Amino acid sequence: MSISFPFSVLGQNPSLHLWECLHKARAPTVKIEDFKLPSINLEGGGICEARLEKMTTDNGVTYFYQITNSSNFSGFIASVEYNDLMRIIRAIPILKSQSEKDVMNSPEYLENKYVTTDGFQFGYIIKDSKCKWFIKLESIGANNMLLLLKDVNSTENAFIVALNKRDQIGESK
Repeated sequence: MSISFPFSVLGQNPSLHLWECLHKARAPTVKIEDFKLPSINLEGGGICEARLEKMTTDNGVTYFYQITNSSNFSGFIASVEYNDLMRIIRAIPILKSQSEKDVMNSPEYLENKYVTTDGFQFGYIIKDSKCKWFIKLESIGANNMLLLLKDVNSTENAFIVALNKRDQIGESK
């Protein structure tokens, strides 16, 4: 388990922000468990490690899907709350359908994305008739990071595996 708060890029509902959850817990105990998930493949051969983080306090349990891009020196971590991850997964088929139509229209530049309430972005860019899928990690006080994905389908599958893992962990209580 590793927590890197100084460089965290948090992408979930602000009321469920990981850092805020830790501060608001004000509980005698905070238990954090990490579960490794399939990595996300990036264009150019890079990868982002992924994990499911379960935070248990006396006030309840919260789950976060975390993406760590260790290929740069800043150690960015994006945390997406479980409900936001479900919304992103529901948006992906819609975005895929729109991307096919948008490529046929051959715009000079087009960007289409799903954005969570606090800025985690998943979408695509069309430039020169080529569609590139991305995840954009928003950071407070730091540069935003745009991660170009190797394949939207494998990323979608990685998100689904995360939801299934959360359901599996939740059932094993």
